[in-house]
Amino acid sequence: MNILLKNIDIITGDKNNPLIENGFVGIKDGFIDFVCPTCDNLPEFDAQKVIDGKNKLAMPGLINTHTHCGMTIMRNFANDLSLHEWLFNNVFPVEARLTDEDIYWGTMLGIAEMIKTGTTTFSDMYLNMEEVAKAVDLSGIRANLSISPIKLNAGDKKILDETQKSL
Repeated sequence: MNILLKNIDIITGDKNNPLIENGFVGIKDGFIDFVCPTCDNLPEFDAQKVIDGKNKLAMPGLINTHTHCGMTIMRNFANDLSLHEWLFNNVFPVEARLTDEDIYWGTMLGIAEMIKTGTTTFSDMYLNMEEVAKAVDLSGIRANLSISPIKLNAGDKKILDETQKSL
């Protein structure tokens, strides 16, 4: 489907012309076909849908370069503590008990929030990255995924002690 955005402010990323006010964007088969500052120079374009972008902004997608998406389900958990108390006495013990399903749904929540706010790509390093990869694949978002260097085991205090020493 060909879509024309008209009267839209556009952040271009071009240092010579970083902002086009009330411009036009042509989208053909899901890809940007053209960007024009005025209607005077619009190319021939058969738009099946026209969207008035008045008071709207078109910009490149955001990239989140540091996430642990599965942790979305722990948002605001013990967040009033010092880093040491929060991480070693609260977060690590909870993470050691997270299931694959917990990681998957925490990641899906984080991805939904990113997409809603304009993030098109993210980098993630966390636990159970196979579950993160499933969520990425299903959602269609772009991601750079890496396995975590930390392994947690709820019954192995030695791993937590060694991790704490290395930080």
